[in-house]
Amino acid sequence: MLVRCRFNSGADLPPHEHGLFYSPQTRFTRLDVGREYRVHAVLVYQRGVLVLVPDRDGRPGAWPVELFEVVDGSLPSHWKFATRDDGEYGYQAVFGYPRLVEDEGHINALMEVEPAALRLFAEEAARES
Repeated sequence: MLVRCRFNSGADLPPHEHGLFYSPQTRFTRLDVGREYRVHAVLVYQRGVLVLVPDRDGRPGAWPVELFEVVDGSLPSHWKFATRDDGEYGYQAVFGYPRLVEDEGHINALMEVEPAALRLFAEEAARES
């Protein structure tokens, strides 16, 4: 799956997204408008949809899907899906590479920038490019 960044400002998000810890003043400075990004997962978080893509430095980030337009909606054949029971303030579902789906702690390890999780993400990114 490939997406193109349309916006990098919270002001461009629909009002319901502001409840996902974003405000109109939020700037997504790690994303470049017009750039295409390979999606490594689709996450349902606090009832919003996020896409997991590497930023300009290759670090993974989970961004509101509304920041992007879909360029290629094809999904990798090895992706998996699982629901989560993290309540309304956590993840409800994840669709992506196997480790992300099978290991409930992996997404948090990515967001915490843990070296082992980042290595696995880099390996997955190289596999899909």
